Amino acid sequence: MLSEMPDLISAPILYPSTEQFNNPILYLSEPENVALGKKFGILKIVPPKNWKPPLSINMKTFKFITRLQRLSELNIKNRYKIEWLKGYNNYMKMNHKRVNKEGFVYISGKPVHLYDLYLDRCNLENYDQLNRQDLSNLKEYIGFLESKGYKNSEAAQDEKGSCGVCHLDDDPTRLLLCDECDTEIHMRCLDPPLLDIPEGLWFCDQCLNGGSASYGFEEDHDSVFTLAEFFQHCKGFERDYFLKYYEGFQPSKKELEAEFWRLVEDSDANVEVRYGADIHKNQPGEISGFPVHDPRNETKLEPSAESYCEHPFNLTNLPFAKGSLLRYIQDEKISGMTVPWIYVGSLFSTFCWHKEDHYTFSCNYCHIGSSKKWYGIPESDAKLFEDVFNKYVPDYFEKQPDLLHQLVSLLSPKQLKELSMKYFGKELQIVYADQNPNEFIITFPEVYHSGFNCGFNFNEAVNFTTPYWVPFGAKSISDYQLVQKENVFNYTNLMKKILNDFEHISTVEDLNAKELQYSFSCKDIAHGQYMNMVRRALEYYSKDWLAKKDKYNAISRKYKFIGTIPQDIFVKDKTRKRNNDLLCDKCKTSINFIWVELGVNPARAALLTPESTPNASYDRESEFRKIVEEAKSTPLGLGIKREADQQEHDSSEEKSKRRRSRRLAKEKGRDFEDHHQIPGKQTEEQKLVRMLLSTERNNKRRNGRIVLCLEDFTKFILESVNDSHAIIQRCLVVRDTQDDEEINKWIGNISTKITILETNS
Repeated sequence: MLSEMPDLISAPILYPSTEQFNNPILYLSEPENVALGKKFGILKIVPPKNWKPPLSINMKTFKFITRLQRLSELNIKNRYKIEWLKGYNNYMKMNHKRVNKEGFVYISGKPVHLYDLYLDRCNLENYDQLNRQDLSNLKEYIGFLESKGYKNSEAAQDEKGSCGVCHLDDDPTRLLLCDECDTEIHMRCLDPPLLDIPEGLWFCDQCLNGGSASYGFEEDHDSVFTLAEFFQHCKGFERDYFLKYYEGFQPSKKELEAEFWRLVEDSDANVEVRYGADIHKNQPGEISGFPVHDPRNETKLEPSAESYCEHPFNLTNLPFAKGSLLRYIQDEKISGMTVPWIYVGSLFSTFCWHKEDHYTFSCNYCHIGSSKKWYGIPESDAKLFEDVFNKYVPDYFEKQPDLLHQLVSLLSPKQLKELSMKYFGKELQIVYADQNPNEFIITFPEVYHSGFNCGFNFNEAVNFTTPYWVPFGAKSISDYQLVQKENVFNYTNLMKKILNDFEHISTVEDLNAKELQYSFSCKDIAHGQYMNMVRRALEYYSKDWLAKKDKYNAISRKYKFIGTIPQDIFVKDKTRKRNNDLLCDKCKTSINFIWVELGVNPARAALLTPESTPNASYDRESEFRKIVEEAKSTPLGLGIKREADQQEHDSSEEKSKRRRSRRLAKEKGRDFEDHHQIPGKQTEEQKLVRMLLSTERNNKRRNGRIVLCLEDFTKFILESVNDSHAIIQRCLVVRDTQDDEEINKWIGNISTKITILETNS
């Protein structure tokens, strides 16, 4: 059994009055509650006694699938050892050497895991009692890893039949199929390229470089449960588990907590549990556990349920409740953020350490069932928490910098506290809460949180924001750019909408009305939460604009673009919206103000200038088809033509043929000399054209164009210095507006209005 859990800080429990509870954004914006959230990170809210919404889900008809969670693999070091050893053994198999299934070698009669020797790789010569062959194999594998730089492989899963590096589906007889993950890669695209089909097994770099591939929960699509069926499944699992380990008695929460973390830390534990997580249903009566008005629902709501339909703490309403900044993007239905997700828990099912998307607030409500145990790291200790994880498994984070965004990693509170003291001499603050039915848990911005379920329960969660969140939202954008995490919504555009709304305020009375959305009694209007939010929004928007403009001016002084065009030209292009949903193809951040689009053929780029399309009426998709056809006929396009009906072939049959082609070629001595020779290393321009042709096939919304923010475009050019001129000729600069002064003037007007209102108030 795990030793006693360390002393943790109990999360504050709030008991709002009916008036306070009826205005959640205002209530959570009150200075004392903001101070509590900032200090503890998580808060528990107990509704007024008479507030008990009925569970509006049909237990017999609501159906869902579950994800399977093997608890010991969620411990970040346990999992990395497994992944590392898998890469080690794949390397041994491919090189016809002896594998080590268990991963242990013996030194002085004691078992030592190969991964632990790998961590101490600088001192391998000191292990003179280690078997020579084991030592030689380990050194060889370490040398391979170092040659790859420990980084994640370029190869990625693509459409079936397409190369994971160049993304093209040409030359199928030269595609190698990884014997681990089924990724397909052209022999010419390997680094270094292969001239001959390899003997025996072959693995891609990602499957050789253990820990490079993202870990994900397996979803059991073969087992579909109703709530009633899953409840019975959970009760059966609990009965058997308690009979085996607790002599049939119901353990306490403390005992369950100790047992949960034992199962996570023990690499030999083999307990797998089911969790119905991230459930988004659109059918009537299945959207939410709260009562909702749905004209499609033939079943009339009970009178007792009517009052809960419009209540702001109904999680279908909370994201857009009065004062929530997500109201400004109310037209964007974001699953899991503005549209609730449902969670159906079982004993020991878990949610791993994570922060909410864009560091927003989260709200979780327990409708029925057993307690949910929560752990939280206050925002003030978030950096220390991240440093502990990075220090504990540094090479894992080197391969996957976004690991903590994947929601698949756990360390126990005890481990975290011990490691923070060991590495940094600081005590990590960890807060806990036990959530019971009819209770809310609120997590504040940039708070890491995790937890587990003490049995069957039915919960629901959603996100919301207050003015307090604005600087955290800005921080999320810069943090996401570093790890290439995709933006969920356009933060700059949200700030603009806040400023657009502020434009309609003309008097101190108007301003006071806004401030009262966030304070029951605002004494200092000019420095209230609303005005502070407007200042921050203007500061961020201005900085973002100036940074883009300065970057563009620096680029344009150095390079000559074919044309600079207003985005209005693209309005009639129905294959995409304006820039609200555009993301940089490299860093995954939202595109704003000015960006670069890279096309296939330099000769056609001039067609997109304002002079050639003054009425913005040309058919961009048809035009791009011509570009692609021309590119296929050029030398760069030779060898990448595809048969028109190739995509209609049965993909599984094609994959089978490709797998057999590699095996049969060796057996029958098949002659490949009729194929073009494997080229040397491709130029950046050749890579670009191949990538664009692939994008044209895989991404209809972009019409085969690569979209880059100015910062990543600059990096791309610097990396492609030998081909920079050819690449520049394929570029278009796209803008939100034709006139920079329009934006400068608008920013100046907002700033002036802030000053006037501050003076008058």
